[in-house]
This record gives sequence, structure tokens and C-alpha cells, in this order.
Amino acid sequence: MIELAEKSSDIPIYALDLNLSKEFAPLFKIEAVPVLVRVDDGAFSEKTYTLDNVVAVFRFLKKFT
Repeated sequence: MIELAEKSSDIPIYALDLNLSKEFAPLFKIEAVPVLVRVDDGAFSEKTYTLDNVVAVFRFLKKFT
């Protein structure tokens, strides 16, 4: 779903494995995975855990275009 959303959007999307970068979980107050986190100018902005369908992912991304 993320790949489809990325191809349909001009918003840069990056992946991070929290098992390899555990310091980011408390920094962004991540309570579960998977999660989409928005970062603006290096600062946490918003997150969503609603990734059950591509429409939910598109809605989250659409808010920032």
C-alpha cells in the first residue's frame, strides 16, 4: 500500500525499521507498528496507525499536499 501511495504522490516517503533504530520510537511517541509519521523540518508533526487499506494511507498523505 505504501508503495502505491508513494508512486501516486510527490511527497517523499522513507521507511525505518524500529528494530534497528529504537531511539526513534520514544522520540515520535510510537506505540505500535506499522505507523505513518509525518516529520516537518526535522520535527514530529503527526502520526496514524490506520493503515488497513490504501484509501486510509491516501487520506493521510492528502492532508499534506
